[in-house]
Amino acid sequence: MIKTTNLPILREQDRFFNEVFSDFFGANEPWTKKMGAMSTDIQEIHDHFVFSIDMPGVKKEDIKVEVKKGNLIVSATRKHEAEKGEIGQFLRRERSYGEFSRAFSLTDELDSESIEATYQDGVLHLAVPKRSEKEAKLVDIKSEKSSLFGKLLG
Repeated sequence: MIKTTNLPILREQDRFFNEVFSDFFGANEPWTKKMGAMSTDIQEIHDHFVFSIDMPGVKKEDIKVEVKKGNLIVSATRKHEAEKGEIGQFLRRERSYGEFSRAFSLTDELDSESIEATYQDGVLHLAVPKRSEKEAKLVDIKSEKSSLFGKLLG
């Protein structure tokens, strides 16, 4: 947040610039307000990329990790559980409940079939291995009649 001074006109400028910049940098996106934006660290460690995703208050059985159309999709549900003896009304409620998701694009260099996941202390860890580098494959060039093209095109 940008702060300048206590003068009323400058406080109004502060509010304006903070709104503009938070919109520009995505702070007002719905998913960033939820669960701390599922804050994620991504590290490259040897032959893997390791994702560490904050998911406080989420149970392991309420987390889903899937690979779909080249995207790694992490989704979770955090349920509101009313505490026994809860009395009074909320004056402020900042913790979010409901369904949350986040998607990460996977490149061809990653092996999406071999992802491993662990969950401990509110942090989901995903290890995404890199594919082993293969040597270039030579393509055999056939005559048109004996090729698939010859069969398809007659």
